Amino acid sequence: MEFNIGDHHYLMRRAKTTDGPEIRQLIRKILPAFDPAYSGDGGENDLDNLQETYYKKNGTFLVIVFQGNIIATLGLRPMDDGCAKLRKMYVDPAHRGNGLGELLVNKAVAIAGESCFAKVRLETMTAMASAVKLYHRLGFENIPAIAVSARCDLVMEKKIHPADDLFK
Repeated sequence: MEFNIGDHHYLMRRAKTTDGPEIRQLIRKILPAFDPAYSGDGGENDLDNLQETYYKKNGTFLVIVFQGNIIATLGLRPMDDGCAKLRKMYVDPAHRGNGLGELLVNKAVAIAGESCFAKVRLETMTAMASAVKLYHRLGFENIPAIAVSARCDLVMEKKIHPADDLFK
């Protein structure tokens, strides 16, 4: 999907297997600002096999490209409990404030709904205050759960289809 924001021309597409190194590079550029202990090692093993981790069972991994470079990412990973999990939402600092994060989240939630997931869950860090604010604005609520990812301290969830409405 191609789109313009101001004078910038973007392309949103599904990530390809060959995108893994560039996605890792973007994460390594962004994450240290929020997690000083992040060394660039680990936590990205899911990028080694996008097909198995994301695309199998109706998940996806989206990237936004600007001038040939990946500048934003978001994965939607199917879970075993009727839930899809948002993973790896990163937007290059030079492109923040343009609505790219909101666009990615809305697209991922739409895909989750089309795939009949009952809810979308995510883990994040309270240090990512702008992202947390965005998630709340888009209908995600904090839930009392322990994050699986060691660097995250907040779990949020958005219901897509209330269970009692699925078969009406």
